[in-house]
Amino acid sequence: MIYTTEQQRFCAARTLQIKREVLDTMITATPFYIGGRVPPITIRSFSDLHDFCDANTLGGLCDDEVTTIASALFPSLNSDDSTGCMEAANAIQGAVHVWLESGAMLDDVTFIARLLLPEQVSCLLDDDRVLEAHGMLMDLESRVGPAHGFAPEAVARLRALLPEPRHVVLHGNWYALDGTTLISGPVLADDTKSFDAGYEVDLGPLDADSRRQANEAHEKLLTLLHVRG
Repeated sequence: MIYTTEQQRFCAARTLQIKREVLDTMITATPFYIGGRVPPITIRSFSDLHDFCDANTLGGLCDDEVTTIASALFPSLNSDDSTGCMEAANAIQGAVHVWLESGAMLDDVTFIARLLLPEQVSCLLDDDRVLEAHGMLMDLESRVGPAHGFAPEAVARLRALLPEPRHVVLHGNWYALDGTTLISGPVLADDTKSFDAGYEVDLGPLDADSRRQANEAHEKLLTLLHVRG
């Protein structure tokens, strides 16, 4: 099946989210739910995850917001069924299965555990600290070289495990919240957003239009965070 760009982005984001949840469980030895069991690091298939959690819920695939987006992106031929959403979920879970079966998950676990300190691992895999994690990787990138032990490829590999933070774009700038602090940066010509190079928005010295834009972004972000929980 050939997916549109938006469908590909959705599948990639959900696949990444599942990988992050699995990596967090594996590296921190924390079960998916209280009282559950931690899957063995040698697990090799998506179906095996069902022994340790309801694997169909991973990546938020059963969350109302996600299913609403999926229904809009993957409409079924028959409006009374959810075939389109199911096909998308199968594609996402299939991609995770390949990641597990190929041993790539074990490679990622080993790579992260060897390269990062426990607090850095926590930051990398915490969905509420995504913007902070982008900044952390920028700091690591500044220390690339033999003297510090970081190779450019290593930082790039870590960055590939990071999603975009929840953000809004207004008039050529992106805005995100780091805790309660409003962070902003420019959207580049190729639509790239350098989330690791944002700056704290200080309303004081801004002109009226810029202050109005920042306040609008802040309100949109609060609404976004409230809706998504």
